[in-house]
Amino acid sequence: MSTAQDSATQPKDSQDRRVDLDFPLSLAQERIWVSEQLADAGSHYGAPVVFALRGELDPGLLEVALTQIVERHEVLHSVVSVASGSPRFVVAPARPVRLDQQDVASEQEMTERVSAATEAPFDLLHGPLVRFGLYRLGPADHRLLVDIHHLIFDGVSAGVLVQELAELLAAGAEGRTPELPVLPVAYGQYAVAERRSLAEGLLDSQIEHWCTQLRDAPLALELPTDYRRPARMSFHGASHSFTLPASLGVELAEAARRWSVTPYVVMLAGWAAVLGRYAGQEDMLVGTPMAGRTEPGTEDMIGMFVNVLALRVRPERDQTFLGLVNQVRRASIEGLVHQEAPIEKVIERLRPPRDPSRNPLFQTAFVYDEALEESLHVAGVTIEGAAPPPRTASKLDLSIEVVERDGRLEAEIEYATDLFGPETIRRIATHYTTFLANAVRSPNRPLCEIPLASQEEHALLVTRQSGDGASYDPVVLPSLFEAQVARRPDACAVSCGDLRWSYRQLNERANRLARALIARGTGPEELVGVALPSGPLLVLALLAISKAGAAFLPLDPAYPAQRIEYIVGDARPALLLTDAAGATAQPWTTPILILDEQQTGCDAGTDASNLSDAQRSHPLTLAHPAYIIYTSGSTGRPKGVAVTHEGLAGLSGAQIEAFGVRSDSRVLQFASPSFDASVSELCMALLSGATAVFVPGLHDFVGGSFEAVLVRETVTHVTLPPSVLASLSPDEDLPGDLTIVVAGESLTADLAARWSGRCSVFNAYGPTEATVCATLIGPLTGNEGNEPPPIGRPIAGTQIFVLDEALRPLPVGVAGELYLGGAGLARGYLSRPDLTAAGFVACPFGPAGGRMYRTGDRARWRDDGNLEFVGRRDDQVKMNGFRIELGEIENVIAAHPEVEQTAVVVREDRPGLRQVVAYVVAEAPDEEILAHAASRLPGYMVPSAVVRLQNLPLTTNGKVDRRNLPAPDDRTSVPDRSPGTAREQQLCKLICEVLDLDAVGVDESFFELGGQSLHAVRLLSRIRGVMGVEIGIKALFQAPTAALLAAQIDSGQIAVITRPALVPSHQRQSAVWDQS
Repeated sequence: MSTAQDSATQPKDSQDRRVDLDFPLSLAQERIWVSEQLADAGSHYGAPVVFALRGELDPGLLEVALTQIVERHEVLHSVVSVASGSPRFVVAPARPVRLDQQDVASEQEMTERVSAATEAPFDLLHGPLVRFGLYRLGPADHRLLVDIHHLIFDGVSAGVLVQELAELLAAGAEGRTPELPVLPVAYGQYAVAERRSLAEGLLDSQIEHWCTQLRDAPLALELPTDYRRPARMSFHGASHSFTLPASLGVELAEAARRWSVTPYVVMLAGWAAVLGRYAGQEDMLVGTPMAGRTEPGTEDMIGMFVNVLALRVRPERDQTFLGLVNQVRRASIEGLVHQEAPIEKVIERLRPPRDPSRNPLFQTAFVYDEALEESLHVAGVTIEGAAPPPRTASKLDLSIEVVERDGRLEAEIEYATDLFGPETIRRIATHYTTFLANAVRSPNRPLCEIPLASQEEHALLVTRQSGDGASYDPVVLPSLFEAQVARRPDACAVSCGDLRWSYRQLNERANRLARALIARGTGPEELVGVALPSGPLLVLALLAISKAGAAFLPLDPAYPAQRIEYIVGDARPALLLTDAAGATAQPWTTPILILDEQQTGCDAGTDASNLSDAQRSHPLTLAHPAYIIYTSGSTGRPKGVAVTHEGLAGLSGAQIEAFGVRSDSRVLQFASPSFDASVSELCMALLSGATAVFVPGLHDFVGGSFEAVLVRETVTHVTLPPSVLASLSPDEDLPGDLTIVVAGESLTADLAARWSGRCSVFNAYGPTEATVCATLIGPLTGNEGNEPPPIGRPIAGTQIFVLDEALRPLPVGVAGELYLGGAGLARGYLSRPDLTAAGFVACPFGPAGGRMYRTGDRARWRDDGNLEFVGRRDDQVKMNGFRIELGEIENVIAAHPEVEQTAVVVREDRPGLRQVVAYVVAEAPDEEILAHAASRLPGYMVPSAVVRLQNLPLTTNGKVDRRNLPAPDDRTSVPDRSPGTAREQQLCKLICEVLDLDAVGVDESFFELGGQSLHAVRLLSRIRGVMGVEIGIKALFQAPTAALLAAQIDSGQIAVITRPALVPSHQRQSAVWDQS
């Protein structure tokens, strides 16, 4: 790379030279400079341009031409000076350009060298801010790299540069004076005039216009991301280029003419519509740059003039595409009228909550441009634009630039690699193309009806919706069990301590009890309650009820008496089976039958052979209910779910095959009898010929010697909620062939990684309304990354639909509500036709009469064909205007090595005071846990308080009992608390000085007091100069109060510097200052 070194002669018609003058940064430059301070390292604002030079090139002539351009435009030989936190440009002497020519053997080598050259950071303090490189592919084939900082260069500048280069080369070759337009003002004069207009209030009306437009706008575009959003933007990025089909380009141009708008308006409307579908938003802000060259003479200058407008776009689902186009047209016209309002001043006036993980106001941008003139022929050389080096930075979450070139529409999506993977971006590009094609052909269709997915993708989704694998014979539960009795009659069916029942013994006892139940009038469509603790007697009762043809209603005796009373009163079972203890536990209003292990409540001489439909009141079919499980209701009243024999048959077959359950397996019976997982565990064992293992007082071992129980009982299969699994240690002795099925709650990435290397781990998902399990994945490899593992694919006989609000399928990557269909669906809610109609809706896919269940969960399809659980609809909480997922916070906190368990909730213990509270079982101190969260999560997601517990309260199902989490201590700060130390007093004084305030409390947030990014830079500069302490902007965002900053300085987390207050950066070092 070459740089400008010595003085050179300017063209005669250029402006007078201005050397050693300084001037303020323009508002556009200040925006970029502040953004650079927020970056981790290096510059993400390079703007490299590459030109192909073909023909007999005179490198000396090229050097002279480039030198003249550098001298002609003062920003090209200026550097940045920082005093008291305020950046200014200083005009330095121009130096001649010396090109270091490099021979390259191929385009690939040239691209690699160009990329390496542009990775070198700019030294804003010493310059140069423009660098040149010349690469020779052959005697008549060169590439010129102009590597320039965005502080002094924009898109229009590229056109000015190539036009001036062509004229200067031609003039040099012909020995004449170059004919270049006179520049009436220098860039510094423009910057001063802009500041003057702002100070005199000439832009106030435009600023107020934007404030009115944006005051109630959404703060964030909530795009579903591939990776967890980091605590602050790193600006690491990449790009994906694609070309729209030529036929689509013609259609778009014709549509724009027909609708009297520009292609820019049509394509911006399409971009907003696609992102709206991805984010599930009908209101968003899209950044779009304006050239900003409204002053005469600026069109011929090289410099940074661009202002960015935040256009508010509302892609409402029922609006037509043409309606959206007209809306965007109006917004664009208003934007042009008010384009001089600096976006920074709009942000300062609006004062949105500070979030270093996002660009303020908008996180996506749309750029539409026409390509520079294809080629220029001068002095025997043809100058053409060439492909720039690959992008390695992204200033926003996601942005797109569309360039019209020779009738082609070439697009490039720039994206943050911290958030998105390349497959997702390629998919968005495909969806954008597909949407535009469908939209221009059907502009009067509502947006929600315009497909994103191509026909091929739609066909793929259809195949994914249904579970594959073996289909299982539809057989009722008694017949499935009796098949195992016939196959292995003497094998152990049930184990509990020293008690063992063979399949024959269990079957005969169940048959005798079933006949007794039939004699009492029990049969299909009847309901029998069972109030028995986990154990062999419970198994006997459930099988007997099923053999009689009735549905069983398990009631865990450990449940509160009031809940049992409600369930019995609501379900109205014809009979209730219990033991002697249960008979006196509460005043039953239902007839009871007392059982014990010696006799089954009936004559021991009763026939013990299998029953047939002839002995039942009427035939037992797959459509009859097999059991009723009561689940918690949103109204606070539990509701009974009626599950059929058909669903149970499909579940059992799918799980036995997937989990590798064999006749010699031993399946631990962990779940509460009132939880549907208990039915799954029992069927997994008894319908495969395996042993159902019961352990008296099993739940007392959780958090203690549970692992020893697994070894002692030689357990091969166990189903556990994540909250229980988190209390166990994979480092303890465990059975060698242990399979763990995790279900009931979301499995964290940390928990999956810890256990998957030790045993076979499956992640299962499914509500009671879909017969326990609808999807599963496993065995997990432990290489699933830092994100929670997916919930897998549908099991055989199950259908999965990810739908929007209009019940339309969503394409891969787009989150929507999860609906379930297929044979596993429950009948509905017992005696609650209103709830059944709301939860079980008509399925628009497939034969008439089909149903699907609305889960209330949000999910999305992944590229690998698995389903990703996004969260509950009712778990989506808004804090300070930002949408958060509590599960995401839990995953981050759980990843701390000294946190055993965690639960996160939003509490409002005092009216108006909503806070995120983390409950932990941990050894790490609260401050360390919060710092861990703050380093990985945006500030608005970091808990306000940590509550330490010995154990998280669990429900009888083993899930975290969030309703019984205690309220945190009152930890809210007193806003007007006075400084308690000299350091706090000094910091408060400096904050007042920077923000022009009379007084501040030590617990008041700098940003909530009105501090913006530039204020932050000035504050840090003052702290450094006055206190000799260097604080990075990152630290200020994490500790935005005087009290927190003082505590970090006192604890040594922020170092006291010993070097001078301002040290120049080395040319090859990062141009970022004030970074920790």
